[in-house]
Amino acid sequence: MRIPIVQIGNSKGIRIPRAILRQCSIVDEVDLEVTEDKLVLTPLRRRRSERVGFDDVADMTDKEVQSILRDMYPAEVAVALVGAPEGVRDKVLKNMSEGAAKAMRGKIAAYQRMSAKQLLIEMNRSRVAALWHAQQ
Repeated sequence: MRIPIVQIGNSKGIRIPRAILRQCSIVDEVDLEVTEDKLVLTPLRRRRSERVGFDDVADMTDKEVQSILRDMYPAEVAVALVGAPEGVRDKVLKNMSEGAAKAMRGKIAAYQRMSAKQLLIEMNRSRVAALWHAQQ
């Protein structure tokens, strides 16, 4: 895959497609190493001092919620919100555009009528479609 070098302020850099970042589990930071004239990026895992549960999403900042949403596929978000506490669902939907929130409400309603097996199939099909789309 060819990726152009672009100007970023006084520096230069590359834009890495989201699908590749997900595939490599890169979230916030990487370790950059130069080996034999090659750049090697190694993902760094964010360390949290405390464990956070799903219900804690309601207490996260908007910026934290938006960061999580950027790293998830819409079908994953919708499945996670099926039967979720109202505070969590409201916090997530509040951090989406009006159109995206409306579409998400529709997905949640549709997914509530599905069996667990159907949900898994739908979520994985959506993931494959999104990855394929990202590579086009």
